[in-house]
Amino acid sequence: MGEWSPDTELDGYEQLVFLLPEEPTYALEPENSLVATLVRHDAPRYPSALLYLHGWKDYFFQTHLADEIDGPGYDFYALDLAATAARCGLSSSPATSRT
Repeated sequence: MGEWSPDTELDGYEQLVFLLPEEPTYALEPENSLVATLVRHDAPRYPSALLYLHGWKDYFFQTHLADEIDGPGYDFYALDLAATAARCGLSSSPATSRT
């Protein structure tokens, strides 16, 4: 697994991108090209967290949701689902790109 780095889309957020080598690819997709991107607001601060799953045709951008979850004392993580987002060109290799 990789390391956390500044998010490519959101200031004040970090991303962790990792390959999904077991995910099957379709015709014309490079083998091992699917990735998942985990996004968080800076470094974790709380003992509890909420994981937000999405990824249809966009990437995580709902910072207001992350702020609301952070208020009562939960770290917020969003997972871009590679099986849908990658096929829309939003979460694919190289691992540093979510666009």
